[in-house]
Amino acid sequence: MRIVMLGHSGAGKTSYMASMYALMNRGVDGFRVVAEADDDRVLRETAGAIRRGRYPYASAQRDSFDLVLRHAGADVLPFTWVDYRGATLTERTRSSRAARELHADLDSASGILLLHDARGLLTDPAAPRQVAAGGV
Repeated sequence: MRIVMLGHSGAGKTSYMASMYALMNRGVDGFRVVAEADDDRVLRETAGAIRRGRYPYASAQRDSFDLVLRHAGADVLPFTWVDYRGATLTERTRSSRAARELHADLDSASGILLLHDARGLLTDPAAPRQVAAGGV
């Protein structure tokens, strides 16, 4: 299973991913999500920084995390979570490597999560057009 997460820069994609991972890694009703050691460390450190009020910088590149959903210690479902940098969403050409990669990921996605800054939607008159013209 493949989940693709998109959103404009600053929408909170990386913050959401790290916070979700930290919560699900601790476990909920016998379910846990686990990652390989390096990804586990990065996601936990990012979540810890967020809890202390330090939000991550905008992602400079696409990140992909291979995760496993476990229940009662047994693997239930392996899945990949792809976190795209915000600028990829607004690229207008399919000829760039990032745009081709995005379209390939969307074609193979089991789920797509689109995040947008809610405050921006309420206060920036251009925000609805940016969402509609997301380039996807």
